[in-house]
Amino acid sequence: MLPLAAESGRAEAARVHAAEVPRAKASMSGRVMIVEDDLMVGDYMVEQLAAWGLQPVLEREPLTALGLLQDASFDVDLVITDHTMPKMTGLQLARRVRRERPALPIWSVSGNLDADALRSAGVTHTLSKPIQVDSLRALLRATLGGG
Repeated sequence: MLPLAAESGRAEAARVHAAEVPRAKASMSGRVMIVEDDLMVGDYMVEQLAAWGLQPVLEREPLTALGLLQDASFDVDLVITDHTMPKMTGLQLARRVRRERPALPIWSVSGNLDADALRSAGVTHTLSKPIQVDSLRALLRATLGGG
């Protein structure tokens, strides 16, 4: 019933960085790349992580995310990737990133992926949608430290 948004509007919203999100009292610290093509899910993750004091970097295109992650000067402490995305799946992204950064924790947000496939791609943890906020926060604390 509503008119479709202009394609340029989507392109402008394609990258959201921590500086654009108001931050609450910081209880955790670290830079987290979120690779998520769904607008609502990606924006929600950015808001939630920023509220906990983290620096989220949202990439909606997995190939662009891969380019950033292949750049050694791009600092990041954790990657959280959706699985089903255009042009590249989360497992494909994880495999490529694992070659460049073997120690970087990579989490997958997926439904029903085989545990062996996840492990062989270098995924260190999986999350299911809808993401449970308390579980997410506890996992982030365990991975990145903080209150």
